[in-house]
Amino acid sequence: MRSLIFVATLMFANFAQGNSCDIFGRINSAGLDSNPQFWDDFARLSDRGTPSETEITALIQKHTTAPPVVSVAAPVAREWAPRAEFAGSSRVQFTRNSEKGYNSSPPQVQRKADDLVRMFEERGRSGAIHELKAQPSWSFEYLKEHGVYSARLSGGYRATIVFEGEKAVLKGIGKDLYNH
Repeated sequence: MRSLIFVATLMFANFAQGNSCDIFGRINSAGLDSNPQFWDDFARLSDRGTPSETEITALIQKHTTAPPVVSVAAPVAREWAPRAEFAGSSRVQFTRNSEKGYNSSPPQVQRKADDLVRMFEERGRSGAIHELKAQPSWSFEYLKEHGVYSARLSGGYRATIVFEGEKAVLKGIGKDLYNH
């Protein structure tokens, strides 16, 4: 539905302004046509009126990331993506352990960790906890003996979380987090 609204809005905007920009092709080639966060941001932009070509281009650039270049000789650890995205966040805090665990984890674990952080940032503590408990794949639980919450990221990988008021503090990401 959002795609349809987007297409109609762009067609009208391009017709009214005489733009001949191939925005549709850029969205498809960037893989944004199936990116829900892109469409949420576009909907917010559209709520203010018909977006300009400049605003749409900025939105496309915001959601387009170049794939990391990996050398065969020396693997490059990916930097903690949400750390830059949520710098100065009042809802999420990272520890050195969680950063190290993230950087040494496989890509699918990193993507799930990104989703977890984004969930706390967007929904806040209670909204994120409700969402995590509603989705069995997260296997979200409180571990009384360790005093932390735990969420499954992928396979044997988990994230441990404590709360300081409304702020979620990621204590660790990895395997065997409880054998310290």
